[in-house]
Amino acid sequence: MRQRSEEILHLSITVLVGSYFYLLYNSFSSFIGSFIFGLLIDFDHFLDYFKAYGFNKFNLNNFLSCAYFKEKNKLYFIFHGFEYGFILIILGYIFNSYQGFFYSGGISLILHIIIDTYFNSSKIISYFIIYRIYKNFNYKEIILK
Repeated sequence: MRQRSEEILHLSITVLVGSYFYLLYNSFSSFIGSFIFGLLIDFDHFLDYFKAYGFNKFNLNNFLSCAYFKEKNKLYFIFHGFEYGFILIILGYIFNSYQGFFYSGGISLILHIIIDTYFNSSKIISYFIIYRIYKNFNYKEIILK
């Protein structure tokens, strides 16, 4: 149930941010940016799962449990990084004609990660890709509080 609540919250926030920036910039690309960076970043969980077990051994219950992180002692989720959100916002500042896309994408991504931090009771720093690289993606070092 917790995971369903989290995903509904991700979807709701993404739609709200996308709608706000769509109205602000009158640009559908604003909504697309919010969708890409607010929801599709979760596809990196598949990458972690397949890295742990390969492509031939998919089990939905095992995937949803996220046990593969602990079991393999690796935590990559390479698309989950606050840095990406900051970069998107900077790109919006640089490329005026794409501000809606980049701003909505950056805000959606940052809010997505804040929600993940709350639901996973994680340290904020664990959602910086630089920190995970520094810790060699070691699950125990990243997750321990």
